[in-house]
Amino acid sequence: MKLRGIARIAAATAATALLIGGLGAPARAEESPSTPASSAPPPRTPGDIYLNLPDEGVYAATAPKQGCTGIDTGAAVPGTDGWLFSKPAIYFEWITYVFGFGDEKTNKLTILYMSPDGVFIDVVDGADESTLASTVAKRKASLVKKSAAGDLPQRAPDGWTGYITKDGTWIKTPAGLLLLGGFALTVPTYTDEQDVPFELVRACAPPGAAISPSASPSPSPGAGPPLPVTGTNVWVLTGAGVALIAVGVVLFIAYRRRQNVKFVA
Repeated sequence: MKLRGIARIAAATAATALLIGGLGAPARAEESPSTPASSAPPPRTPGDIYLNLPDEGVYAATAPKQGCTGIDTGAAVPGTDGWLFSKPAIYFEWITYVFGFGDEKTNKLTILYMSPDGVFIDVVDGADESTLASTVAKRKASLVKKSAAGDLPQRAPDGWTGYITKDGTWIKTPAGLLLLGGFALTVPTYTDEQDVPFELVRACAPPGAAISPSASPSPSPGAGPPLPVTGTNVWVLTGAGVALIAVGVVLFIAYRRRQNVKFVA
């Protein structure tokens, strides 16, 4: 999912400001017609450091790559989803990962901030990508400050944990949530125009978690399990028996004809 919301929301805000300013321009121009028009180039929009996901999001139980290696103790935990992410391929001294998880039953969006200062969360209405992008944009100033724990949202409750490693980050969440998207914010602030992706390496579903239902066709209602194929092939035996009877008939006729032959001296 190429979720490029943070930079695009900032650009939209700037464009709105320019539009509002432009609406008042004619009146001012009449008052001072000699004022030259501004020829300043439009502000450059920096790219986003974004989590590369399918558009529909990902459940841990149906993620393309499964496994628990590199996630906390490396073992699946009942009631808990584990997630392992790579790090973006850029230089940084400080990084905060941001992930959005939707609960389709409640339409709540939980935003997890995996910071060097710890794990923090926001819980807002609207389990969709645009809500994730707009919420993170509002907190961006705090998220790119080192040791800004006091400006971050609430500490994550039990069931939400994580750790930043040299290769990326792992997090653990309550089971069954939909991973909608993610960002990374760095110090120094990333200012290049090119977007930088990072990846979901693998997901660790809890024991007995549901998997994709399209793996095999289900039997029709009321039908029992298919019977196994056992025993000898009846048609092969039948064919062999018919062949043997035919051979016996031919031999019997030949024998009778030989008995009826008379030799005359």
